[in-house]
Amino acid sequence: ERWRYDPNVDGAFPRRGCCGVSSRGVQVWKGKVYLATLDGYLVALDAGTGRELWRVDTFIDRSRDYTITGAPHLAGDKIVVGNSGADFGVRGYVSAYDLETGAFAWRFFTVPGDPAKPFEHPELEAASRTWDPKSAWEAGLGGTVWGMMAYDADLDLLYVGTGNSSPYPIWFRSPSGGDNLYLASVVAIKASTGRMAWYYQTVPGEIWDYTVSSNLVLAELDVRGTRRKVLMTAPKNGFYYVLDRATGAFLSAEKYVRVNWASHVDSATGRPVITPDGWYEKEPKLVFPSSYGGHNWMPMSFSPKAGLAFIPTIERGMVYQTDPSFSFKNHHIYQGVVLAVDPAITNRLTKGDPSLLETKEFLKAWDPVTQRERWRVPLVGQFNGGVLSTAGDLVIQGQSDGHLVIRRAADGTVLRDIDIGTGIMAAPMSYAIDGEQYIAVLAGFGGALAPFYPPGSAPYRYQNYGRLLAFKLGGGATPLPSPVTGGGGPGAAYEPPPIGATGGGGAAGAGAPPPMDAPHILHTASCSRSIHPQLGQGLI
Repeated sequence: ERWRYDPNVDGAFPRRGCCGVSSRGVQVWKGKVYLATLDGYLVALDAGTGRELWRVDTFIDRSRDYTITGAPHLAGDKIVVGNSGADFGVRGYVSAYDLETGAFAWRFFTVPGDPAKPFEHPELEAASRTWDPKSAWEAGLGGTVWGMMAYDADLDLLYVGTGNSSPYPIWFRSPSGGDNLYLASVVAIKASTGRMAWYYQTVPGEIWDYTVSSNLVLAELDVRGTRRKVLMTAPKNGFYYVLDRATGAFLSAEKYVRVNWASHVDSATGRPVITPDGWYEKEPKLVFPSSYGGHNWMPMSFSPKAGLAFIPTIERGMVYQTDPSFSFKNHHIYQGVVLAVDPAITNRLTKGDPSLLETKEFLKAWDPVTQRERWRVPLVGQFNGGVLSTAGDLVIQGQSDGHLVIRRAADGTVLRDIDIGTGIMAAPMSYAIDGEQYIAVLAGFGGALAPFYPPGSAPYRYQNYGRLLAFKLGGGATPLPSPVTGGGGPGAAYEPPPIGATGGGGAAGAGAPPPMDAPHILHTASCSRSIHPQLGQGLI
């Protein structure tokens, strides 16, 4: 270890977050490391020493539950950062700062603000016409940018994916309807000026938590006989999109998982054709995909050589039901839907088939030109990791059970399976030193499933702490973490621990995985209360 940096985040701050304490990476450029802290600061460090060079506060309102869980992104001479918090009723935006000095450059809001005040930039005036004048402005309305961005230096365009609505039901936030721009959209912003070049909205009037927080892939494809510079994304809503990245023109979209909220995306308009099957205003509906999405934040990968995208997909339905007792309360989950649906309703909608609500995950190879699946392989557990594809025709993915799996790109055949003993959510990376190739992975299991590790995940067998592992041909044996003491092994029966449990005390059930201590549970209580009855209905 050369150095370490502690941003000194207040230990109580994680209570403001939805789904655990997360940091999805840093940016490294010309001797500096750029990172964003959970409590809203953008920091530049000296890459050689770890010395803090500058720090800026990116939050516009510290009375609201903003957090940052995504990585900052380089865009020309700017470093850009978004934020999280739409489930708590905040207003989304991205902010740009000078790479060298940290001086503020510009800010782009993804949804309009209080109509009694001037618009912060021209794009918001047009967006405001897609909202009810009596919208729930006090609730922020969402649209946070917490996923991965992309930048095209030739076009000087920064691409950001915007988040879910706040609250989910449009009949609460914008009663007369409307597209509610720029929710659930890809927005292209001129990095030098902060002005919007174009936008494409994936879900007009979004009501299902269908964020565009999955990674945005820039590539060149032959589209109907013409070579096009494209942007591709497989967001939570279940459609795989190909857009012209210079103009935002819609090129194609097809379902990559089971979808019933829309029948298809109209090729002439680029708009989804909404079905009654997903509209839950008057009665509960079983909707595909769930709010987990068909693909969440774990990065997919595109191989120009194979001509395939490799997507870690999730097949699962979810019952959506309007919450009749809904009202806005600051520092509380602000979704407007019932999180714990009556089992009788669920049984009726699933027709007694609980498998419709079970999570099934697959790694899928997708041809973005034909918009067809080439192959799929089933994955173990839930929230498996992001994907790396290489010029050597390899596809490498970490799994929640602690295995790093190397496959052949052409057909998904397993070439190597390495048990590292730690759940993997991030995508691996590849680099070379003196002509020798390495594969590295930052491992550690957490996120929305952190409070209660699912059966079969690596924390059932080994202690769950973050590790960086690097592999090469001819490398040594993989060191495993310390085993869990007193556990019953993968898949053993497990009951959630009481709130007062502390580390080392164990939990009910002979097969208990590592015990959750009280701070760990409290930090994720706001997102996890529906699966643990002791967490109740409010923020702890």
